[in-house]
Amino acid sequence: MKEEGATKMLQIGFDHGVKLYANALGVPPEWMLDLCKQNNVPVAALVGQKNML
Repeated sequence: MKEEGATKMLQIGFDHGVKLYANALGVPPEWMLDLCKQNNVPVAALVGQKNML
């Protein structure tokens, strides 16, 4: 998804009072971190391998 579309989706969450965003594709892009910080929403990043030991 491109930044423009993702920004619209994030904004919907902000408008509905989301408390946390989790990015399941590793470290989120800087623009996402900045946008969430501006809206006081923490960001989690899920990283690792498919089969963790």
